[in-house]
Amino acid sequence: MEVNAMKKRLNDAISALTEMNRASSKVLFMRSDTGKYVSRNELADELRIKPSTVSYYLSLIERVLGAMGCMEVLRTKRIGRTKYWLVDEKYGG
Repeated sequence: MEVNAMKKRLNDAISALTEMNRASSKVLFMRSDTGKYVSRNELADELRIKPSTVSYYLSLIERVLGAMGCMEVLRTKRIGRTKYWLVDEKYGG
């Protein structure tokens, strides 16, 4: 999908996230401009909230992005038992 079309969908997804839970949109863009994968615990430390709360927000983000056809915005990888997230550089920052 073209980047501009995806950005429009992403804006709609962010609006939906904000309506559901404002903090979840903060999690989506926390450190999104670094270009590095980030773990749940790193996000929790930075936001000063529990890792389980970050997990809830990330689950919500993944559900909304999937429903809006924006899953390519959020990349994930797993190293051992730890999952890491990265906002694609085309959409972050």
